[in-house]
Amino acid sequence: MKAITWRFLDTAKGSAFFNMALDEAIVEAVANGHSLPTFRLYGWDPAAITIGYSQKAGDVLDYGRCIEDGISVTRRLTGGRAVFHDCEAAYSVVGPIHDPLFGCNLSATYRAIGAVLLEALRSCGAEVDWSRGNPASGEERRVFSSAPCFLSTSRFEITCRGRKMVGSAQRRFREVFLQHGSILTGPGHERIGDYLKESHDTASFATVLSRKSIDLDAALGRPVDTGTLKASLFESFARAAGGQVTREEPSPRETEYARFSIHERYSSKGWVLGYG
Repeated sequence: MKAITWRFLDTAKGSAFFNMALDEAIVEAVANGHSLPTFRLYGWDPAAITIGYSQKAGDVLDYGRCIEDGISVTRRLTGGRAVFHDCEAAYSVVGPIHDPLFGCNLSATYRAIGAVLLEALRSCGAEVDWSRGNPASGEERRVFSSAPCFLSTSRFEITCRGRKMVGSAQRRFREVFLQHGSILTGPGHERIGDYLKESHDTASFATVLSRKSIDLDAALGRPVDTGTLKASLFESFARAAGGQVTREEPSPRETEYARFSIHERYSSKGWVLGYG
């Protein structure tokens, strides 16, 4: 079966509201045939927290403290647990569920995209491998009942020396899938412990999280060059897609859709707290 043509977007750093709204806009555009299937890279400015689609920020986070500290909070289109986004390279992949390379079923999509990430990180010098699954222990779940994303590792996620480096989540719609995730490039994700609603020792929490996860800078023993990482990700994806990848910008339709949904949903207190 002939490979389909994909497009590559590098939207640099943006707010949590914009980043999540643009992912939704791309899902809508690809599903309706207005845009090519899309591999996107982006970052976060300022640092922010996202929670899973089925979560309510008021149940999970000390939302008042987030506001006091100027930490934006929004919900993702995908499931999963709370993530503090700071020093990382984020990615999203939106494609048709019948795509012969990346579609198929949920596990196959995780595996295909994970292979792209694995190759790119290895080309940067990181000793990364597949995870066979390393859930939070019973004691960790008892102490940290909200169990944020980087406290446990699922199958087909990427680890380095047994510690999680990439967290991913996926949602499948009628015609397309969305998978997006975080590649830790530096410290900061452990700050999620400062904003969880449950009462605990934040220092102990950070220690546990650092034992379970690792960022690319720490793995390499030097700062990662963002440009090199992005180039490696693009090249790895292009090879996996059979070279059928074009470099583009978000379309005017997607940009307008994102601007609308930022105000309607992603920056809405009701949407974030789960009553809107």
